[in-house]
Amino acid sequence: MLHAAAMFLVYTILAALVLAGAAAPWLPPVLALVCVLISLRFGGVSGAFASLPRNLYWRIERAGAAMLGVLRTLRAALAADITLSPALLRLRSRAIDEQAAANLAAMISATPGAVVVGVDAGSLLVHVINEGAGELTDYARLETLACGERP
Repeated sequence: MLHAAAMFLVYTILAALVLAGAAAPWLPPVLALVCVLISLRFGGVSGAFASLPRNLYWRIERAGAAMLGVLRTLRAALAADITLSPALLRLRSRAIDEQAAANLAAMISATPGAVVVGVDAGSLLVHVINEGAGELTDYARLETLACGERP
């Protein structure tokens, strides 16, 4: 944390020098990139920062399926003829590190009708609104994405 604050301070001073005309305008973005690369290499930034574009793409790709799930869940909750059967499911995971497990938990929790309530070594505890509705039918695909593999 201390080295991040030091890099921010150096970057701020350099930006002030650019605004004053004492440094080249291309220098602050280059320095920011160098700071990020140094942090990635020496442990100052987690892999979450580096995987942000890929994770954002997955979220956008799943938006249509998520909206259909929202409509199904709302219909099930509002309809008098459908009985809900909430349940806790334990799903085995092959997520190899904490970042992959966190990505998988976030993607499952973004699925309407399901929320991850616990993560431990090798499994996730998921609460679903309707056990028979199949909210987690694409679990294998989500797990593949979270582990950084191609579906």
